[in-house]
Amino acid sequence: MIAVIHDMDLETLLEKLDIGESQDFECKTAEDNVPKDAWKTISSFANTEGGYIVLGVAEKKSQFQVTGVNNPKRQLKDFWDNHNNSQKLSVPICSESDVTVEEIDDKFLIIIKVPKATRTQRPVY
Repeated sequence: MIAVIHDMDLETLLEKLDIGESQDFECKTAEDNVPKDAWKTISSFANTEGGYIVLGVAEKKSQFQVTGVNNPKRQLKDFWDNHNNSQKLSVPICSESDVTVEEIDDKFLIIIKVPKATRTQRPVY
């Protein structure tokens, strides 16, 4: 059985890793912490058509490699603490069902589905 990640199954996610980043799909290393530039990506996706951010994937020589995140529970707490902090993100855009932890080859990934912001939520910054 294939795990379903919101509207994208795990198989599709792995295929996207082969293709690379796009206007609605971005990967970030994030071994020990949610990267600071994740917030810029979240606001960009929210202000356009939405998208997916995958934490725990590194780009090396134009290839994407699953490196995993350490301590996903702590990183999730960090994500939600910052997500709900108006100093970090003007509008909390994600709901709990938009953020999941998946395991691939004994490594954990945090997948964030960023929805498109409503007209009244925009601009998200």
